[in-house]
Amino acid sequence: MNISREILYNLSLRQYIFFMNLYYYICANKKKKYYQFLSQDELRLTRRSDTVFICGCGYSLNYLSEKDWDTISQHDTVGTNWFVKQKFVRLDYQIFSELMGREDSFDPKKVQASFERYRNEITKKCNANAILIKLDQINAMWANRIIAEKYLPQGRNIFGYKDYRGKFQPPSSQMDFLVHGPSSLILALNFVYTMNWKRIIFLGVDLYDRRYFWLSFNETRDIDQLRHAKYNQKHNTSDKVLTFINQWIPYFKEKKIKLYVQNPKSLLTRIIPVIDISTL
Repeated sequence: MNISREILYNLSLRQYIFFMNLYYYICANKKKKYYQFLSQDELRLTRRSDTVFICGCGYSLNYLSEKDWDTISQHDTVGTNWFVKQKFVRLDYQIFSELMGREDSFDPKKVQASFERYRNEITKKCNANAILIKLDQINAMWANRIIAEKYLPQGRNIFGYKDYRGKFQPPSSQMDFLVHGPSSLILALNFVYTMNWKRIIFLGVDLYDRRYFWLSFNETRDIDQLRHAKYNQKHNTSDKVLTFINQWIPYFKEKKIKLYVQNPKSLLTRIIPVIDISTL
């Protein structure tokens, strides 16, 4: 499918975004046979444990010991965003929606570099068998493009979902329709809710700053620099995330699902108890 440059030049930005979204959505659907798309029943059968770790990208991950990671590896792990940069533990599930901020989305060189980095990270030994929980709808341009252009190995296990990003909603009980809320962390939490794990532990979800585990301690991530933010400032989604999760807690209690956070300094400790993972 070739796109005429003349046609693209004559489109407004909104029309261009719609056209490219549609193009990559169609292309991705044509390539689905190249991968292994799982059903809900097949996905639920992949659970190893009643405990799952939702893995953020906070710098506190660097303070965990090898013994801690050995303990974590005995349970299930769900990665968010660029957790794929890790070399700590076997990754079981990776939330795979969008890879880039809006600030970078229309820079072709940055897009290409981002795709190549993601491919290299997701195929590392510790990530190679992770099931990708992929946003599967028309506005998921970058997730669809990675599928359409075969950046992932043939036969990779994928589960497709659609999401909701509007005002507050209770957690969805449908695995293929998840609430995104203000952050992909909410999306990950809704995913594990539908998978019926009985104990959920937040790992590397610090929120009190914008440090990331793969950067040096006092380094500001490039996307935060574009937002005129610094590494020691509170995460831009922290307040909304805390409000959202706090409103969801009763739904988890109703299903007898327990929520914990590993980092005792995390802002999540305002609403969720801390757990010492050495006691697992």
